[in-house]
Amino acid sequence: MRRNRIFILLGLVLGLATLALFIVLSPRNSNNTESQLVNPASVGVILVGPHDRYGWTELREGNADYAETTLQSSRVIVFDNLNTEHRPDITLSDVVSGMVQRSTRFIFVSSGLSVEGLEKEYPTQIFITNLAMRDDVDSLLPSLSWTEPDTIHIQATAIAQASAYSSTPNTSDDTSRNYTGAVLFCLTLLGLMIIAVSLFGRGLSKHAQLAEPSRSTVIRLINGIQGGKPKKKRSRASLHQQRLAIQDSVESLITDFGDTPPVLHKLSTFVQGDHWYDESFSIEVPSGGEFLGECGAGICKQARYGSDKVAGIEVWVFDKNDIRTTTAILISQTALEAETFKGKLKSKGQLILARPDAEVTLETKTLRLRARILAVQYGYQQNLPSASYFEHLVIELAVWIK
Repeated sequence: MRRNRIFILLGLVLGLATLALFIVLSPRNSNNTESQLVNPASVGVILVGPHDRYGWTELREGNADYAETTLQSSRVIVFDNLNTEHRPDITLSDVVSGMVQRSTRFIFVSSGLSVEGLEKEYPTQIFITNLAMRDDVDSLLPSLSWTEPDTIHIQATAIAQASAYSSTPNTSDDTSRNYTGAVLFCLTLLGLMIIAVSLFGRGLSKHAQLAEPSRSTVIRLINGIQGGKPKKKRSRASLHQQRLAIQDSVESLITDFGDTPPVLHKLSTFVQGDHWYDESFSIEVPSGGEFLGECGAGICKQARYGSDKVAGIEVWVFDKNDIRTTTAILISQTALEAETFKGKLKSKGQLILARPDAEVTLETKTLRLRARILAVQYGYQQNLPSASYFEHLVIELAVWIK
């Protein structure tokens, strides 16, 4: 056994010495840009709003309205203001196509944009939704680096970029053969190193087995979930920034009541991880400021998976001239179908399936409240059914005097 190790070490030393000698004796061509392939971009970001908000500042403008920046040595391409007001003729599919042409593999998509159908059209790209701030991308880059890129795709892009940036083509057959020999020699040396490592590490393999994370593992890490537990609680400031970004994305969906304006018109937004979510709004007469009551929305403690996966949001209205508070529960699809939740919630009020444009009207003695869902997105966790808990939920609250 000791003799085998000595031979392996001698082979490695000889291989490294040969490589060093080859590098010293190889011809150099300072004008050969083909050996300096430009690494293709790996990350793209698509924003509904402007790029000067939520940390996206100091971007270098590029062609066709694309801008770029650098995060953790990764080139990040950003496309902002993707909405009907600023870019009515550009679709999400157009922007994704441009990102793919720029060699992006991971594409962050701002809340409010649907990637439905794009994953089938671009199977080698990974789409990450619920983007709010620049910090989200910065914190996720280490996780994304675990996913092995498509080798053929990257090589084809690198060759195309090298051709575009090359100023003088290399026509020397001798130089080409030299560099081909260098590649083959490096591959051979790599094989020898792998053999040596496998022999020395055979005993260690019994105690630790490393495997490349699957696509689903990367997505769970992105959502802050690993092994069914939250990766890290987000600060209130971070949640507030995400809430503002989501509300900006649904601004065009807000109801215009025209000639019958309510005395109160507010948006209430829940974001996964916001354990403090419990909003209330005072209802007053517009002219004199007389207090009429309150309304609001908060987490329904009886509709949760574990301690942090919220499956129900309670909407309520209080009338100072009435003796009771009227409530309704906006509940996830899976929770609505579960008998255990129905038994807990039957005394709380109406159960309304949480889906876009779903409405519920609550009436008291002198007030009428209409709650409408502008946007809802469900979270993902491997050990829970789909559509179990909310990733975010935007509720429009409007109150009239009867």
